[in-house]
Amino acid sequence: MDIDLPQISQILAKTLGQELTPDDRDFMLRMYGSGIAVYRNRLRAVDMLDQERVLDAGCGFGQWTLALSNGRNTVHGLDISPVRVKAVQLAASLAGLSGVSSRKASLTRIPAKDNCYDAVFAYGSICFSPWKQSLREIARVLRPGGNLYYMASDVGFAAMLWQEAPNSIPGYDPREAAVRSMQDTLHYRKTGRKKFRGNSHIIVSREEAREYLQDIGLAVEHIQDEGTISLVPGKAAPQPFYKGSYYGLPGVYEVLCRKA
Repeated sequence: MDIDLPQISQILAKTLGQELTPDDRDFMLRMYGSGIAVYRNRLRAVDMLDQERVLDAGCGFGQWTLALSNGRNTVHGLDISPVRVKAVQLAASLAGLSGVSSRKASLTRIPAKDNCYDAVFAYGSICFSPWKQSLREIARVLRPGGNLYYMASDVGFAAMLWQEAPNSIPGYDPREAAVRSMQDTLHYRKTGRKKFRGNSHIIVSREEAREYLQDIGLAVEHIQDEGTISLVPGKAAPQPFYKGSYYGLPGVYEVLCRKA
């Protein structure tokens, strides 16, 4: 299906108006500005296209949610931000995707029955939540044999935020996000609880992720640099959005696993 993400983003920006913070508006326009093809190529590479019943866990403004839809399947988006949930609903309507829906919910309490999804996709959301609790809840709703794809980041990403301060705008200071991420990671390690402060994420190593996934019954099939997993040779190569290392430190990675 041909979906014009840049055009949809302009309509969303106008419709949502003051409901969007400057940070949200900037983020949405940048994510939609890439166009739908880049997201579909990434999904195709990890075998996430054409799944019958899919959960986009932490859907944000829905660029991946729309790309996960083939016009016939069912795609559910979840996010804790009401304005982002609203944006996904409006975007799905504008794109004519009746099988796409979204609702406000936490990844630690997914409103779904056990074993009900064929696939779960979580791009850039696990690390912004209490990651162990979120992965355990995702494992609960994923059917046996179903696939989970998610992206996470190690300490190198925080170093990059501090050093380069990318996408700095009023309301978002990358260096502040880097410091908060270090603090919140330490807090989570000590308490098991995530502080919900804007744009701070939990830093998780690949080894730490692999060990925990195995503990909750998710077999890791691939864990490598972000945007490099490709299960379909000969098709358009996936386009990485981040680097696997920054300043000699491990950076952003992606995980593809299957429920036993």
